[in-house]
Amino acid sequence: MQTTPRLWHAFTALGLGIFMVNIDSAMLTLILPRLESEWGVPVDRLKWIVLGYLIVITGLLPSIGKLSDMIGKKRIYILGLSLFTISTLLCASAGTFWLLLLYRLLQAIGASMIMANAMSLVTQLFPQGLKGRALSGISTVIAVATIIGPAIGGLLLHWSSWRTVFLLHLPLGIGALLLAILYIPSKVNQQALSKAFDYAGGIAFFAAITGLLSYLSWADTLGWGSGRGLVLLGCSFAIFAFFLYWQTRSTHPVLELSLFRRSSFNYANLASYLSFVITMLPAVVLPLYLIQVMQVPEDITGYLLSIQAIVIVLAAPVSGWMTDKFNGRLPAAAGMLCCAAGLATLSGLQADSGFGMIVVGLSLFGLGIGLFQAPNQLAVLQDVSPDKNGAAGSIMALMRNLGRVTGTAVAFLLYTVQVDSTQAASPLAPAADVRLVFLTGSVLAVITIVLLFGDVLQLKTLRKRMPSGEKLKL
Repeated sequence: MQTTPRLWHAFTALGLGIFMVNIDSAMLTLILPRLESEWGVPVDRLKWIVLGYLIVITGLLPSIGKLSDMIGKKRIYILGLSLFTISTLLCASAGTFWLLLLYRLLQAIGASMIMANAMSLVTQLFPQGLKGRALSGISTVIAVATIIGPAIGGLLLHWSSWRTVFLLHLPLGIGALLLAILYIPSKVNQQALSKAFDYAGGIAFFAAITGLLSYLSWADTLGWGSGRGLVLLGCSFAIFAFFLYWQTRSTHPVLELSLFRRSSFNYANLASYLSFVITMLPAVVLPLYLIQVMQVPEDITGYLLSIQAIVIVLAAPVSGWMTDKFNGRLPAAAGMLCCAAGLATLSGLQADSGFGMIVVGLSLFGLGIGLFQAPNQLAVLQDVSPDKNGAAGSIMALMRNLGRVTGTAVAFLLYTVQVDSTQAASPLAPAADVRLVFLTGSVLAVITIVLLFGDVLQLKTLRKRMPSGEKLKL
């Protein structure tokens, strides 16, 4: 049995890896204008440095999760850290757009290996009574990396070249790799090696996700109802339908459909998806609103946005402790209630609003995210057998990425509606009103609360329909 210090060294290896891949996604959009001026490549092409990375990660997650269950989570995690770190160095040395894009796709493969295994390794390594605190720590890392990424990227770009944004990952990757080799126990590699891999299923899922995310990424320029966009969306749905059909007949499916027979797993994943949709709404819109409409300086904007990350760091350990001691639904539901209140507060922003409303709104929102993530992630992974733990972790990471993409698309769509409706009347331009964005987020937070108790409500309904004398336990 490992000692607690060894467990937390292993946790550090996992935390560094997940921090590295999440802060990377948050920083990279900032280098696009610099690349445009240096290389003369238009932004509509450069954006694929970010989008291609995200698409590859999301499309590979179920396949990587399956491979991890087959040949060992530690092996795949270490391979992911190695590939990500090496490709990071290659990205920093790239001299052309096409080389940078190629290296970013390699980096995405490594990132998918890290994302697919971090949560499942935490669940497998930590005993009952510590799982909640460990998961809350990983949740904190993900949230903080996503929020502070733009601020750190901006500082690096202000003082140095865009290449330093990639070089930042080198010490993180090397440190995570050494700690993973030394402290993640080899027992997590003791998996069945004889299973075959479902190549057709993996390819079909990758194609379907590529089509869907490409549609979401192009919809703002092509139009949500354009002919080409709808064809792309229709093809992705058709391929996904084939994928589901194939998974029901495959001997060793990429996606463990048996996991979806447990209602708590389904509801927790849906809640996780919506939580990341909600997270992206202020992350995308608020910086634009503060700088463009409220005329807040960029450095002050960065300080204001950091409030959310600070509150998440403070709230997550409390959530982890509550999850270990009590019913995890309580802190998760309280968290979403705080998110709804925070977004409702931010919906009252005007061009002449003071900073007090922003501080209160972001503090409530950060408190909500900090309380929600750990218990919800435990709800996804609890009661999953060890041989399917990697598959469950990859599904959870898939929901996280899909939520981010959807949230970004929804934020820009709603923000554009406000631009169209106010641009003529407002001399301050892009958007004089963000009520629609934040009120939509509040509604989604309430829906998420309902999902948290969805399996309980379903069981109560089933129990009422059962013949007298038969009972279902809640």
